[in-house]
Amino acid sequence: TFKAVTAAIALETGAFDLTKTLHCENGAMQVGKFTINDTHGHGPLNLNDIIKFSSNICSYKLAQLVGKKRFYEMVRDFGFGQKTGIEIPGEVGGIMASLNNLGTLQLGTMAFGQGISTTPLQIAAAYAAIANGGLLMKPYLLKEIRDSKNNVVQSFGPQVLRRVIREDTARHIARMLESVVQKGGTGTAARLEEYQVAGKTGTAQKVAPGGKGYAKNKYLASFVGFAPARDPKLVVLVSIDEPKGDYYGGLVSAPPFREIMGQSLAYLKTPPDGVSREAVAQGKAEKPKGPKAAGKAPKEEREDRVAAAMEKPPVEAISGDGESTAVEASQAVPDLTGLSVREALRRAQSKNFKVKVRGSGICNRQEPEAGGEAEAGAEIVLDCEPPI
Repeated sequence: TFKAVTAAIALETGAFDLTKTLHCENGAMQVGKFTINDTHGHGPLNLNDIIKFSSNICSYKLAQLVGKKRFYEMVRDFGFGQKTGIEIPGEVGGIMASLNNLGTLQLGTMAFGQGISTTPLQIAAAYAAIANGGLLMKPYLLKEIRDSKNNVVQSFGPQVLRRVIREDTARHIARMLESVVQKGGTGTAARLEEYQVAGKTGTAQKVAPGGKGYAKNKYLASFVGFAPARDPKLVVLVSIDEPKGDYYGGLVSAPPFREIMGQSLAYLKTPPDGVSREAVAQGKAEKPKGPKAAGKAPKEEREDRVAAAMEKPPVEAISGDGESTAVEASQAVPDLTGLSVREALRRAQSKNFKVKVRGSGICNRQEPEAGGEAEAGAEIVLDCEPPI
């Protein structure tokens, strides 16, 4: 999740721009006696693809291009290494080396989130700064304090702490974060049907007991993002400590992010992408212009676009012999690409389709293709592979 901050700093300082590329060393780079690895090997990548494919190696290189002093200062500007000031006793500021003690290797590992300890609130605040056009806001819990007679004694509201990046830098980074949840990115399981999501996966290895090195097979899987991406209303961070089995943030944390964000936006009556709030209120909502997510039947629009942020189970009827049977003999094939196997199974079963899975991880191909008509109970074959 920290790589978006690194990309923002590199773009803001001019150390890197949208026209340049960095070579990702095909997945392994030697730094002294240490080797920095990417999950998948890549050659030259531009800034968008460094974020989309979550390259540790290129993030390391970006920090070196920015330089130790400037990178350190901007990380502090984003709020890391210090308390946010929220009204909660016991808040900590995370762990961050001082400028004098920050070596070349630690500078680089900090760039992809392994040379620094952050709090979830700091990460959420940093992503809120990107969503807010570069303005870092002070988190707060209380809206107002009232006395026994219900009179407002004190009220609280949004407070800008400082501008950390230019508005155009924030806009570019937000667009890059949109690509993470699109096909080929690491966070496709976080995408929503009614809203474009901008976000980032995170898979951090935990520090070993005693603080020396990293613990074997112990991870923190995260997904953080905001939506609607072009008019943000919420930032949501899902972080799962030591998940069992799969431990990639894109597999473990992105699905609950989607559920939480989708239901929260629906609760807030947030208009879907391309639909005005007035149209929703009047029941005249039109088809949203944002990308459709898995399971969306073509040429079909539900009347309540906001409630449709989360899919409904298929309609069933009771037959004369007491068994539950689907009302329609055929229906549109849902789009299951970009989902984890678990999510694909859940979605397919909710539409009364059977599933055959080949491989594991994220589904990248299906047969039959989405959008066509198929008999209820038909089989969908999924080809899957581990996330990038």
